[in-house]
Amino acid sequence: MLDKDLKNAQHGLTVIEEDLGSVSKILARQLGGYAKTEGRRVVVLSLTVQDPQDVASESERLHGVAATRDAGSRGISPGAQVFGGGLMAVLLGGAGYDLMVVEGFSGFLFDKTDREVVDALKQMTRLTDQGKSFIVTFESSLVGEKTAAYIRAAADTVIQIRTELVGTRIDRMLYVRKMKDLMPPDRLIKITVDQAGVQVDTREFVG
Repeated sequence: MLDKDLKNAQHGLTVIEEDLGSVSKILARQLGGYAKTEGRRVVVLSLTVQDPQDVASESERLHGVAATRDAGSRGISPGAQVFGGGLMAVLLGGAGYDLMVVEGFSGFLFDKTDREVVDALKQMTRLTDQGKSFIVTFESSLVGEKTAAYIRAAADTVIQIRTELVGTRIDRMLYVRKMKDLMPPDRLIKITVDQAGVQVDTREFVG
């Protein structure tokens, strides 16, 4: 099960990288669901343009974790810097979560300066030092290689999801580039995606 393979991905700052982002979102919420079963307070913050009711109901249906939209200026600590519609306000007003799943992070960073990108990542890493954790979904094609490289360097765990078309078959694999407090696995992990979420694929393919 992926909860055993990726247990440490539920701690610190984890980046899940994918070309299109659909599987990374499912995996991020699944890891959040595992953390919730361990008694941790988990919230999903969607930075993508979606109906908040859809985000909340899908998150609850899949993994039983609470969901919220970018909360604007609500919960800002005195003197806190807020940009990009209030992401920093949500992070700084974090008394209500132990682990936050942040969806659409690369879209949020799309028009940000290098300084704003650095500030966002530094705020997250400061909060991890205080016991908070983040799982961030990320599409590197939206931000450029320089920004992508900085995000990977700042993260404790980096997971890449690869999708390949082989003849008439679609293969999906996880590649763990680094993992918090552990040596990353030395293999690609083949996965399937179904109604239950992302699962390790143990089938053997011929041809």
